[in-house]
Amino acid sequence: MLLEDGIWPRLSKDGRLLAFVRIDAVTLERELVVADADGQNPQTLATTAQFIDIDAPFFAPDGESLLFGAVDELQPTTSLLDRLLGVQAAAAHAVPSDWWRVPLNGGEPERLTQLNEINMYADLSRDEEWHAFSGGTGLYVMDVGDWAVEKLVELEAASSLSWVEE
Repeated sequence: MLLEDGIWPRLSKDGRLLAFVRIDAVTLERELVVADADGQNPQTLATTAQFIDIDAPFFAPDGESLLFGAVDELQPTTSLLDRLLGVQAAAAHAVPSDWWRVPLNGGEPERLTQLNEINMYADLSRDEEWHAFSGGTGLYVMDVGDWAVEKLVELEAASSLSWVEE
């Protein structure tokens, strides 16, 4: 066993590093971790002290940063009147998130998108110039050079995505 309580494992392109999300079995709090490929020397890059939820890590093509999905604050789903009267929305799974980037050597995470999209699943193109991802409302591509996002299709997207090139 390489990881205990780890999900979303991803190896770096050179196979030296492993990124994953560690979940505390008791509190269910998550943290974004990068370690040697054998799981040794883990370093925490982001925690639930910074984010409500963390998932879907993958290595950026520059080899110096990690991209991941995260929720930094829940967006209100109730009306102003409901909030004034104390009505609260319940949050469970599939909360709106965005893409973030953090340096592998640590530092502050940088928000890359303002989509508040649910169920984001991603894959890099073979040439690593494009990051394709699906969400709850469509299919997107992100230019890895400037992180600009374009929505390609408006639809209820699937819960997985793989980049296929001929």
